[in-house]
Amino acid sequence: MKKTLLILSALCTAMFGASATELSIQPAVEIVAPNVAHHPVLSPDGSKLLFSTQDHSGLYSFDMQSKTVSLLDEGLAAGFEPVFSADSKTVFYQTATMEDGLLVRDVRRAKISDGKVKQLKKASREDENVNEYASNTYVTTTLKSIVIVIDGKKTEIAPIEDAHSYLWPSLSPDGKRVLFNEPFKGVFYCNLDGSGLTKVSSRGDYPCWLSDDVVLAVDTRDDGYVVTSSVLHLYDLIGLSSATLTQDDTKVAELTTCPATGDVVYSTIEGKLYRTNIKIIR
Repeated sequence: MKKTLLILSALCTAMFGASATELSIQPAVEIVAPNVAHHPVLSPDGSKLLFSTQDHSGLYSFDMQSKTVSLLDEGLAAGFEPVFSADSKTVFYQTATMEDGLLVRDVRRAKISDGKVKQLKKASREDENVNEYASNTYVTTTLKSIVIVIDGKKTEIAPIEDAHSYLWPSLSPDGKRVLFNEPFKGVFYCNLDGSGLTKVSSRGDYPCWLSDDVVLAVDTRDDGYVVTSSVLHLYDLIGLSSATLTQDDTKVAELTTCPATGDVVYSTIEGKLYRTNIKIIR
C-alpha cells in the first residue's frame, strides 16, 4: 500500500500540473480496530473517527492521536449515520429496538471525553433527523429533494428535474454549494438555490468535499453478483482533472474526509480502515 500511494502521488502531481495544482499524498496507514470495521465518520476537527460493524450494531470511537478505540454504545443500529457536534466533542445517534413487534428508535448523545451516554428522546415510531440535535446548519435528503438548513432556515431544492433520488448530500466547507449523488446520473454539485448544476463524474458513491474545489468519491463496479472493482477517485473542480488514489486490489467500501486537516479515511469491503492525508497546493 505504501509503495502504491507514493507512486500515485507523483502521478497526481503530473496530472494536475496543467491546472497549477499539486497533491501531496501521505502513504495510507491501516487503523487497527477490534474485529472488522465499517461506516467511518471523521469529526470536524479530524481528531476522532467513528465506526461500526457491518450491520451498524455498536458505535466505536477512535482517537487519531492516541490511536485508542473506545466503545460508545453497543446498541443495535447505533452506528447508522451518527453525527458529530461542530466542536467534535459530542456524538448524536439513534439505536433500534423492537416493541410489540414494531421497530422503534430513540435518540442518544455520547460525550467523547468520558463516554457518558444520555437518551435525548425515548424510543418511538416517529422519524427523527439526528442532524437537528447536532447543529442548526446541515444538509439532508428526502430522497426526492435536498433539504438545506442554514442557521435554522430551511430550503428545499431539486436541482435535477427527473432525478430518481438524491444521496449523500453535503455542504462545501465554505457553505456555498451542495455535493450529492444521483444514483443513475452520477455526482454533481450546485449552489444553495439549486442553480449552477455541475456534473463531477458519471459515477461515484459517498462523495465528500476535501476542500471547496476538490472532491473525492468511490467508483464501484460489479458483474451483477459481486463487486469486481471499487477505487477511490479525486476530482479537481477547478482544473477539471481527476486521479485514482487506490489500486484495483483494494476494494474501497465507504469514505469520509476532514477538510480542516486534509485527512481521508476509507473502509474496505473486507472491513479494514485506512487513513491518508492529502495536501492541495495551488
